[in-house]
Amino acid sequence: MKTIVVLHVFIFAVFAKVPYELMDDWNALAAVYADECILESGADPEIAKQMFENHKLVNEEHIRCYFKCLMIRYKFMSKDGVFNAERLIQGVQHVPYELMDDWNALAAVYADECILESGADAEIAKQMFENHKLVNEEHIRCYFKCLMIRYKFMSKDGVFNAERLIQGVQHVPYELMDDWNALAAVYADECILESGADAEIAKQMFENHKLVNEEHIRCYFKCLMIRYKFMSKDGVFNAERLIQGVQHVPYELMDDWNALAAVYADECILESGADAEIAKQMFENHKLVNEEHIRCYFKCLMIRYKFMSKDGVFNAERLIQGVQHVPYELMDDWNALAAVYADECILESGADAEIAKQMFENHKLVNEEHIRCYFKCLMIRYKFMSKDGVFNAERLIQGVQHVTPEIAETCITKHGDKMDLCKKSYLVASCVAEENYETM
Repeated sequence: MKTIVVLHVFIFAVFAKVPYELMDDWNALAAVYADECILESGADPEIAKQMFENHKLVNEEHIRCYFKCLMIRYKFMSKDGVFNAERLIQGVQHVPYELMDDWNALAAVYADECILESGADAEIAKQMFENHKLVNEEHIRCYFKCLMIRYKFMSKDGVFNAERLIQGVQHVPYELMDDWNALAAVYADECILESGADAEIAKQMFENHKLVNEEHIRCYFKCLMIRYKFMSKDGVFNAERLIQGVQHVPYELMDDWNALAAVYADECILESGADAEIAKQMFENHKLVNEEHIRCYFKCLMIRYKFMSKDGVFNAERLIQGVQHVPYELMDDWNALAAVYADECILESGADAEIAKQMFENHKLVNEEHIRCYFKCLMIRYKFMSKDGVFNAERLIQGVQHVTPEIAETCITKHGDKMDLCKKSYLVASCVAEENYETM
């Protein structure tokens, strides 16, 4: 199931609006294995065969399995769901203009070192994206490999990180861009002068709601960051000033932060002296509040999650990952465990059945009252925790493969004294996920 979901996300994220040339390539490729893949997937033959001719992908369960079959037949993907970038590049060459422009901007950052490492022809490597046509040549394939690894889109072992690949780097919400536009205007002229950035690009970039990844523009950002004291000249970010300066945050991000904050809300409100109502409603209202105690509340949360050290140094990797996205192997363990008692624990906890069952498949914990009680039910059913809320570390270690004695001790010590059994169960599960990021 996970393979099909990842494949579906990959295909529709990249090729949702599909150019004619690419569809023609896919049509030719599909024809070879069409009959056997239609048979294997149960896809409607007419839809499967006409889809490419109509230049429009169809998002339907059997069609997704049809794509999976084609991918495996051509060895673009292994049976375990691991993509082979080299074979995929060899097989399909036409790429949409917008995607090429994104890749061009991304490639520019590591172009020189990846050209050097791969032995690719510099002119071909740099013009390929501008010409909107991939080049299938040994050294260029190694150039792609280098770029993929540098951006952590792919591990050195060739395993893709679908989430990072989909996220990319460039598209930014309108409200946030408008904030940045207003901020940039104050120092625009002097930072354009200092950085050597193109004035038109620098000023229109925010209005166009799309960041530009180019050497002088990067220096333009550096200049703005330093002018506003969001970052020191040594490259250390000042979280407090950054929060003060940019207030609009996307709804999805606010919802994530709301879930994250809930874990440490009470102790951080106590530590910071923040108004409890403001602190808890701020994320639900989708608008940050710029007030001294609230800033200290953010500082407390940042330190608790190890997004920032006590000295104010950010850990970018942890900040990007968040805490709720859980390692695939751990989620697969939990998915298998949960399945045994899923129905009765959904009934007992009042949790939404779809959320409870898809949560592990989506590799993201959901922090919601009924889901927390769903975790409590599972913990008790497996005797990881007694009905009185006492954890059994030995059973927890035996029952879940990725729980070591050290992790069990850390998480139970940290959250074992919580009175609310639902919250306690969720916090221990979340802690196990967090600690696995440290060890996996």
